[in-house]
Amino acid sequence: MVSDVVLSNFGSKTPLFLGDFNGDGLTDFITPQTVYEIPEDDNSGLKLADTYYRMETETLLWWKYTGNGVSFEKNQEDYTQQKIAYLKPSQNNYIKRTTFWQKFWNGKPDEYAYTRYSTHNIVITDFNNDGRSDIITFNKLGKAKYNANGSLAGVSIDNLGSNLTRMTAPLVYESFNSVIANRINFYENKNLNGGTFQQLSTLSLENNKISPLSLILSTKNFDYLNTSQSGVYIYDPLLGFSSDIVIDNSNFLKNKFRRLIMVRMFYKGWNTET
Repeated sequence: MVSDVVLSNFGSKTPLFLGDFNGDGLTDFITPQTVYEIPEDDNSGLKLADTYYRMETETLLWWKYTGNGVSFEKNQEDYTQQKIAYLKPSQNNYIKRTTFWQKFWNGKPDEYAYTRYSTHNIVITDFNNDGRSDIITFNKLGKAKYNANGSLAGVSIDNLGSNLTRMTAPLVYESFNSVIANRINFYENKNLNGGTFQQLSTLSLENNKISPLSLILSTKNFDYLNTSQSGVYIYDPLLGFSSDIVIDNSNFLKNKFRRLIMVRMFYKGWNTET
């Protein structure tokens, strides 16, 4: 499909997100110009925080390729205001360091404590039924304590908060509250030509345990012939649960100008609406 298209700023880690951003029934796609990643050599977690700080302060440019049935027209999109960034799912280990004298006197080695991770996904779906693809972003920070034998049974999962600390200079630290971490955001396509996304709703995931092995997919529920709910489906094999986070647009076709839209989250037996 894209064999004859020259992709800009495209590397081995760059994702390609398919959709129909102008509602003409033809396939379009978008790619980020920058792929963010949390370094593996980050025992303190300061580099993780710095990565999130960069995503929230740097210019977030994407390429949009609009299909016409023969070729693709390339245009640059700026998603800085919307904070739509792509973070490669990443993790790094926290090692408890022993002192020189502990090693010298009793040979006590450094000890693995846990693994920090960032589960990140971007889902392209038409959640308001207007024929144009919208964007859902999903980000979750946490920590996992893996078993030494490699077994996933009984792996403990805990939350990491959105208040992060980064190093701005040697021995100079800055704390900030990330607006990207631990959130799911629904962005509505407001431009007939695609590319202009406006945040419709946001939901905190700060207190919800979601493991790095979770499968996050687009989901739709139907009311007779119409799509009544659209969002993401989460299946977490480590924690043993599945859940839906959806936009309720059941009134969309009945009244396009005065529709009721809610975000519903069904998570381990409880339901939150915003």
